[in-house]
Amino acid sequence: MMLADALAGGRFTRYNDLLMPAGIIAGAGDRLFDAQAEALRLQSEIPGSFVDIIPQAGHMVHHTAPLAVLAMVDRVAAAASMK
Repeated sequence: MMLADALAGGRFTRYNDLLMPAGIIAGAGDRLFDAQAEALRLQSEIPGSFVDIIPQAGHMVHHTAPLAVLAMVDRVAAAASMK
């Protein structure tokens, strides 16, 4: 479903309804799509979200920058514990 939606250009349109902290990570070197632009778009649509653009990473950020992913998990968890 997710892949079909992505290929069809489908978008969830209620991001502003999300009430929990959200972390968004993108690789600046992503060659499949403009991950940086999409990450910044999502950040603008999700209230209180965090974004981290990883300069040395591509599409598979979780493989090339796992420490950045863990840092984002910690940041989101800390924000959730403040609520």
